[in-house]
Amino acid sequence: MINPDVALTIESFTPDEEHAFRIDAPMAVRGILRDIARHGERVALYYGAQAGGVIVTVILDLEAGGFWLDA
Repeated sequence: MINPDVALTIESFTPDEEHAFRIDAPMAVRGILRDIARHGERVALYYGAQAGGVIVTVILDLEAGGFWLDA
């Protein structure tokens, strides 16, 4: 179910654009996710690209092996 309060747009990037926005360092990704969790920002998680699955949720906490999401 898509939340009407969140505008979701899936965009394709050229290889150069993708390189400019890609974050490869695990510590950098963890830091960004921690900041998102700290501020209570909503996130959209995409799964099953063929089925168009989207979950809109809040990241509650991060651990070394993953993160906790709000149900």
